[in-house]
Amino acid sequence: MGERIAVRRVEGAARHQLLRQRRIKPAAAPAWRLLACERPSPAEFGVRLVWGPGIAAAANTKVVTRGERPLQWRVRPRFTPDCSGERERANAPCMPLRPPLRPPLVRYHRFAPPSPADRV
Repeated sequence: MGERIAVRRVEGAARHQLLRQRRIKPAAAPAWRLLACERPSPAEFGVRLVWGPGIAAAANTKVVTRGERPLQWRVRPRFTPDCSGERERANAPCMPLRPPLRPPLVRYHRFAPPSPADRV
């Protein structure tokens, strides 16, 4: 994209829900700062968040950043589910959503991996 996109702090019920989904313990929750882009990023897109100068530490407001500090990561891959199943007879349709009656007839694979809790 090559442009700056605004971010917003995630607060309230949305923040609580995200922390719970990531299994962040309530005692550790105050240390987490959650941000969201104002618009979605394309899959596998490189993102750079830049802390600007003048951001103060919570514990000591005399400690402030002097320059820019970039944090970089890549957006997770596009969600691409794929389902395949075996047929009981050559001319029978595949029924991947019914429960298997014998050892697994249905295999699910190629899902985008979830982001680790330490990278949210």
